[in-house]
Amino acid sequence: MCGEGDSYPAPLAALGFRLAGIEVPVTGAGGTVVVDVVAFNPSTNNLLAMEAKSGANIEERQAKAYAAISADALVEAASITLGAAGSRTVQSIVVCLAEHKDRILLGLAAAEVDPPVLALEDAQLEHLGAPFDDPVLEAAFVEPLEANGPPPRIIPVDADSPSDAFDDLVMPSLVASMAQRRPEVTVPRLAEDALPHLPLYGKKERGRLEAKVDDAARRIVSRDPGSFEYLPRTGNRDRAIVRILRNPEEAALQGRTQGYQGIARRARPRPRPPRQENPDQMAFFEIVSEFERAAGELQPPVDEDDEGGER
Repeated sequence: MCGEGDSYPAPLAALGFRLAGIEVPVTGAGGTVVVDVVAFNPSTNNLLAMEAKSGANIEERQAKAYAAISADALVEAASITLGAAGSRTVQSIVVCLAEHKDRILLGLAAAEVDPPVLALEDAQLEHLGAPFDDPVLEAAFVEPLEANGPPPRIIPVDADSPSDAFDDLVMPSLVASMAQRRPEVTVPRLAEDALPHLPLYGKKERGRLEAKVDDAARRIVSRDPGSFEYLPRTGNRDRAIVRILRNPEEAALQGRTQGYQGIARRARPRPRPPRQENPDQMAFFEIVSEFERAAGELQPPVDEDDEGGER
């Protein structure tokens, strides 16, 4: 809802809201709660603290903690830079799947809280529960919003995703570092390149994601020690590093193409069906194929021990 798109409604983006935080711990009068999504409108200083529910259960303590969040606490926790003078406001919202909306409303009533509820399905986005405090927001959601398909997948992985999902994102970031002729890249930089939304996460969740990227970097290096070297954190080095030992960019055109072919083969030792979770993201092997076609050098696979080409 905060991003522009042509298949699913983006009413928050249309009103000037932007995504400002993901998994942000906030402490307020009701205790500490991890806010799933923070949206912020810099022209009005309005904030939305959104709880995203995939299931049908409402936890009473969590619901009450959301209702007690203050705008100042949320601004500080999400490290938000205010865009306008004046006061700031916050409203908590529950976003759920339409199939669970009745149970969600019952759970909120049992917890004695009454936030606006947005129920999502493939065909529409419906506003239930209490009205929005902001009349402009209320007007935007007063009628169900029609959709042309399910919400797009914007963030392909989280800290609980399978390990190989991170390999598929970290490997292209390493190739990008090669293309830029970097001699080495830190693991935090790899994480930022592979996960564009990383800066939006709270500190704890960001650390979990960086640890997953670190594990992926270790696996990639172990598969191709001739091209990469992993240097762990030490007392004198505060960040782990992946050093690039052999860069295809240093070869002539044919050798460069074959060098990337070799890296692609070693990056994934066992073939598997292509991932379908994010159709807008080109798979790593498709990127390599595009590179080969652009270079006009579609070569047959080379032996593992012979990368070929001029050096």
